[in-house]
Amino acid sequence: MANLINEAQRMQQLAGVINESQAESQELSEMLPNDIKVGELYIASMATQNDGSTRIDVKVKVVGPAKELSDTHFVVEPVESKRYVNPVSKGENEFSKGKQYNVEAMYLKPVGTNESLDIEEIVNEALKAVRK
Repeated sequence: MANLINEAQRMQQLAGVINESQAESQELSEMLPNDIKVGELYIASMATQNDGSTRIDVKVKVVGPAKELSDTHFVVEPVESKRYVNPVSKGENEFSKGKQYNVEAMYLKPVGTNESLDIEEIVNEALKAVRK
């Protein structure tokens, strides 16, 4: 499976979709479309600008396939709203809880594989637990 992902990344570079530095910094998930389950939670690397060069991780639930785009796209809904600043416009925006977004399978990874620690999310979860 990793070879297939590496080949896809190499083809993106050859087609000019991504450059070498993006390929080195981009973490492509090893998820394939048939591995993704509707109704399950995943971490989606969501684009914060139109060209997809900057992304943030958002916890999402997969709603279903986005067949109108391609067999590798899925419709997802964030389970919590997540704010971000668009690096180009410098405007604040958000991925809203319950709103639907399209994302490619290669940008989805199971919840348990998120290696980066989101301190804000950890603090929010701890505060929620204390309030209960």
